[in-house]
Amino acid sequence: MTIQIVPVILCGGSGSRLWPMSTPAMPKQFLQLIGGRSTFQMAVERAFEITSVQTVLVVSNNQHQDHIVAQLADACHSAEILLEPCGRNSGPAIAAACSYLAETHPDVIAVFMSADHNIPDAAAFGRAVEAAVDAAEKGRIVTLGLRPSSPSTAYGYILPEISTDPAQTVRAFVEKPDANTAAQYMRDGYLWNSGTFVAKPQTLLSEIARYAPAVLDASQLAIRQRTAVDGAWELGPAFAEAPPISIDHAVMERTDLASVVPSSFEWADVGDWEAVKGAVPLDENGNSVTDQVLMIESSNCLVNAPAGSKVALIGVKDLAVIIAPDGSILVCSLTSTQAVRQAAAHFGQR
Repeated sequence: MTIQIVPVILCGGSGSRLWPMSTPAMPKQFLQLIGGRSTFQMAVERAFEITSVQTVLVVSNNQHQDHIVAQLADACHSAEILLEPCGRNSGPAIAAACSYLAETHPDVIAVFMSADHNIPDAAAFGRAVEAAVDAAEKGRIVTLGLRPSSPSTAYGYILPEISTDPAQTVRAFVEKPDANTAAQYMRDGYLWNSGTFVAKPQTLLSEIARYAPAVLDASQLAIRQRTAVDGAWELGPAFAEAPPISIDHAVMERTDLASVVPSSFEWADVGDWEAVKGAVPLDENGNSVTDQVLMIESSNCLVNAPAGSKVALIGVKDLAVIIAPDGSILVCSLTSTQAVRQAAAHFGQR
């Protein structure tokens, strides 16, 4: 019997490091920052290319239902939709999704995907997911680990127990390190945590019950309280009582069921302007600019400005210059884009 796979696309987060383009009303996953599609649309298309996928579940804030519906239609796809009354991080979102799937799609394997990742090779991603399915069917919680290309401090890390199995037992699952620790992790054979998880919903529910019971209780009650809203399901008010915790902290750092499939497909968490620059075509001077931007003796810059803007950069390098449609402007070093969230907070984006 063919195992049915249901991708779950998690659309939470406000993308404050991509201010001023990303806002709470229009967060980064719905912006067309890389080519002519949003990363949400790319995630949907990638999900439907996985073998045995017949439906996709989207989990997002209720404020973004219109964006989801419009972008699904633009991508010529449909999906089941769970709407959160408020953001509570990935732990409650995944608990709610698992509770919903256990009720509506029993015996499936769930693939939890982020809506803000850039993975150009959908086929390679699908092969990695398929390599994780056998272990997930046996009761493991499997993540896809990427071999690091640099000692990044922006990602979590996973240390595998080296074996010949496609899915290897996880020896350590750790959060974002400092620069020196990241360099040591690379030498020690750690993998980047890609944020993609493959598991039976019941397996995850049992581990959430074990390690984060308050998350499970609130999320399951919110599923029972759900109401139909224009073709989607809105979670009940109990969801707001769930502790705001990531699935990494709630389960993955503590469970003894974690496995990892070492993978080598191109991947990036499009979380800041440096990551955006790394995902778009560059000219001969390493610049990526929108129309009507004049570059004179400038290199390695990212310029994103609305149509009709007239912008000139002269004698500079390593800068991000972002002009939002509302006139908000960001100018920062590409090495300082992690700090953009401070500007977002100052100007009222939380």
